[in-house]
Amino acid sequence: TYLVPWAVAIVLIYAFGDSTAVFSDSIGAVMLLFLLYGTAVVVFTYCCTFAFSNPRTSQLAMIAINLFGGVILLVTAFIMSVLDNTWEVNNVLVYFYRLLPTFCFSHGLLQVAQLEFLKQIYNQPSRGGDPTNPVDYSQWSWDIAGADLTYLAAETVVFALLLVFLQRRFPNNTCECALRGGAAARCGSCCLPGKATPVVEEGAEKKEGRDKDAGPQQEDADVAEERARIESAQSGDVENPGAGGSGDALVLRGLRKVYSPIGPKAKPKVAVAGLSLGIHTNECFGLLGINGAGKSTTLGCASGSVPPSEGAVLVHGADLAVNRARALQSFGFCPQYDAIFDLLTGREHLELYGAIKGIPALRLPGLVEECLDKLSLAQYADLLAGTYSGGTKRKLSLACEQIGS
Repeated sequence: TYLVPWAVAIVLIYAFGDSTAVFSDSIGAVMLLFLLYGTAVVVFTYCCTFAFSNPRTSQLAMIAINLFGGVILLVTAFIMSVLDNTWEVNNVLVYFYRLLPTFCFSHGLLQVAQLEFLKQIYNQPSRGGDPTNPVDYSQWSWDIAGADLTYLAAETVVFALLLVFLQRRFPNNTCECALRGGAAARCGSCCLPGKATPVVEEGAEKKEGRDKDAGPQQEDADVAEERARIESAQSGDVENPGAGGSGDALVLRGLRKVYSPIGPKAKPKVAVAGLSLGIHTNECFGLLGINGAGKSTTLGCASGSVPPSEGAVLVHGADLAVNRARALQSFGFCPQYDAIFDLLTGREHLELYGAIKGIPALRLPGLVEECLDKLSLAQYADLLAGTYSGGTKRKLSLACEQIGS
């Protein structure tokens, strides 16, 4: 997909560029800078988003980082490079600046655009050059665009590998340090298996003791019976579809979620306190509760979008924390808020989510039509989703969840 705007950019450079930017000796470096920048900045940005739990904050932070690397650091490096008393320091600093793909891209373009000027600068005696035997720098020279191109290529590979690690370590796409907040000393403690800093609730030991003693009196009889049924299941049943009871498709066993305090005087927030239940195959189960009871958090833990503090989630016997890929193969989730795009049609939504789920291209059109007919969306299929009523948007969200199941 990136090749399309890349090609358009090159055409525009040819169409509107001047002689310093588009002479034939440098267009190769310019094209490669545009291409490698696209691949490097995408994986770099994706990696950075794991440090944020709020999408809006993440977006603003990435805009600031790219402006800092592409404008402020670039201007700083340019000024220091032309001054005789700072150019040596600048030659060291740019190696650190290049850790930002945006700096590599803008710096490489600037170097190529002023190639003739740089030839004169680099061949001066004060810069270690010899005017009688000048070095003929080219667009590919290390001091021109070579270093920036090398960094961009290396960053594409390194950040891609880092992204694979982060996605496997944090499947909910957010680093646990960002979710916990708190002291900066904790940052990175969750990147190693078993090294995450636990969230300890104030008076947790006493509270757990009271909960155990007071549990039967506080719970309704059917709730206590369901908890006993789930907790009495043998550990070996975890790998079987009937874990917790015969025919359970979804099992929540001792599910607990505690949110870290935000602020020095705040206390940990217990959203879900030891929930145990099993939902049978073909059962329509309603989870009811007052505002703040933990319904959304429970569904978030069950779908894998929110990491639980304790407990286990089993989908057809597969533990979501241990075998996430297998568990989510038979799990569809329709979120509380519509995950739809105003500028896509209903049909395009189903094609998009079907492709994300890995449905073969040959089967996808038939399944799309089946979902549209099943939820009476055929008449709205080719209209923009932004024009749908609230009820129709919910039906479309349900269709996106159902496709391929």
